[in-house]
Parts: sequence; C-alpha cells; structure tokens
Amino acid sequence: MELRKAQESNSVSDEELKKLLYSRGPKRSKLASILPLLEFVTWSLLSEDTEEAVSMRWLPTKQKAWRTGSGSPRYIPDSVWQWIRSAAVSVQLDVGTSPSRLSVSSDRLQVQEALVRSALASREPEWPYVLGDVTIAAGRHYWEVEVSPKGGWRIGVMSESAPRGRRSPMSPERGYWALWRSSSGLWAGTEEPAKLHRAAAPRLLGVYVDVGEGQVSFYDVERSVHIYTFSDTFGRRLVPVFGHLDRDTVLRIRPAHTMKM
Repeated sequence: MELRKAQESNSVSDEELKKLLYSRGPKRSKLASILPLLEFVTWSLLSEDTEEAVSMRWLPTKQKAWRTGSGSPRYIPDSVWQWIRSAAVSVQLDVGTSPSRLSVSSDRLQVQEALVRSALASREPEWPYVLGDVTIAAGRHYWEVEVSPKGGWRIGVMSESAPRGRRSPMSPERGYWALWRSSSGLWAGTEEPAKLHRAAAPRLLGVYVDVGEGQVSFYDVERSVHIYTFSDTFGRRLVPVFGHLDRDTVLRIRPAHTMKM
C-alpha cells in the first residue's frame, strides 16, 4: 500500500517500477525517488526490531548520504514520518525579535510585511527575520511552516551566538542552517549557495533538527519527500528562524497538535 502511494506521488508507472527492480542499467531520476522506500522495506524485513527502532537507525543514516541535495528528492516512508513527527514541538514567533517592517499575528503563528514601515527599517538586517520562542540544546525537534505560493523566504535554525548584523550572510559558517526560496528557485544556504534544481518549492515545509546526529533537515510535507540535510556540529543552542524576503511572502507555523501522526 505504501509503495503504491509512493508510485502515485512520484508519477512512477508499474512498468517503470519493474525496470527499477529488475534492470541493471541506469535508472531514471524519478525512479530514484522511491528507492529509499524499497531500502526501508528491506531494512525492516531483515531486522527483528520494531518499525520505530528501524526508523531511528534508517533516517540519520540515509540523510547523511542525502546531505548535498544534488539528486532527486527522496520519498519518506509513512512509518519514518511518524518517527519524525513524534519529535513535534510547539513553536511560536518571538515578537520581541521581529523587525519593524514585519507584522506578527496575535496568535504569534504568522508573519508578513507590515502595512506601515517604520523609518528604522533602513537600519535593520538586510534579510529581516523573526525567531521562534524555543531553544534547542539536545534531542530531536520538528515543526512545520505553511509558505505562500509567491514570495521569498529563509527558514531553518540559527545559533544563539550567530552574528545578526545588517549584512550577515546566512550560512553554516556564520551559525545559520537554512533553506531559502527566491524568484530563481529553491536554495540551500551554504557558504556558496547551492541551487536545488530538482526540488519543487514546497507549500508546507517540515524542519527537523537532531542535535545528537548533527543534522538539520527539510522536507516537502505534502509530497512526503526529503529536500536537503545539513550535517554539522552545534556548539551552541539553536533557535528557529523565519526569514521574510518580500511583500508577497506569508509564513505560518502549523500548531503541533494539528499534525497527523
């Protein structure tokens, strides 16, 4: 049943699946997207552990191999989604960190451009952002953000000690691990930004942080696929960051209790 779901999500026909399973030749990129599911099934069949235990080992192992994001987006099995979402935390926006050019909703879950811009806006960060109200020092943490179909954004986490100057680039070297979208597509915020050519801009973005494994990962929740993973060592506590790049952008955090497990 789950394999059928993966086939439909990635537009893979029965004939193409047979070629993937039995052919020794090169595989099409869209077929590669469901290979993780087949691998997970194999892990589960060969292991005497529960699905949760298999998910605990399978996810960080596969994401280390996927960290460059150079290949096709990879399908995430349902049981692994349950493991990821079991780390869901309630995140709200910290109004005290919001620049004057942005407006935070009364429930502190949504941010968009303010109707009236203050004269102070010219002295604020080049890429305005609002922080989340949780700090991450250990363990696993997961949240989801609804992003508008238009506009640009930068979403991820930052170190508490990261520079917040007006022209501070948002890269791991400066304490930022973020995915960003611009008019030219979807990018990973590495030192030299990496364009994710094969990843479609998500409408619902999942952010997963595993401090023990040293991973910050991003998912297209609606398509059940992995987009990108940063692998690093975090010397300081991390804070969720929600960057807002233009007037067409609306970001809304999905409450943890509304996520389907």
